[in-house]
Amino acid sequence: MTSLVMSDAAVAYANLVEVAAAEESCGLSVRVVPGAPEESGLWRRVRPAALDGGDMCAAKMPLGSMGLEAAEAQLVYDWIAAGAPE
Repeated sequence: MTSLVMSDAAVAYANLVEVAAAEESCGLSVRVVPGAPEESGLWRRVRPAALDGGDMCAAKMPLGSMGLEAAEAQLVYDWIAAGAPE
């Protein structure tokens, strides 16, 4: 598997939004679907494990965690829901 390049904001955006995931997880194949957090692989990986309802179908990010803290996760959710603006 290749690593996701996030060297600066523009590169990170270009490698996340409307880009196919390196591997499908949770039935999701796109990293970030603007306006659709629940269809975005990134959201499934960073949301707190407690929100998965026992269905933790993808490895959580950051690596080795159970997802982001609730407040941080909400920021990601809100960004995606707002259309993932640059």
